[in-house]
Amino acid sequence: MNEPLLLAVVSMVNLLQFGVTFAFGATFPFILEKYGQTRARVALVHSILMGITLGFGNERYVPSIVC
Repeated sequence: MNEPLLLAVVSMVNLLQFGVTFAFGATFPFILEKYGQTRARVALVHSILMGITLGFGNERYVPSIVC
């Protein structure tokens, strides 16, 4: 595959992934209102999302221990 194209695609995927992850705080009140859940449950979803995004992102190159 063409390396510059691969670089562009991977960069866009990372941009979208981190954008969704770090913009979660801005959408927090809307999610609370739409789904009618407690703040603790919605925060748990954000914690899991952050753990997946930051915990498994570089496992291929730097193995990490996940309990």
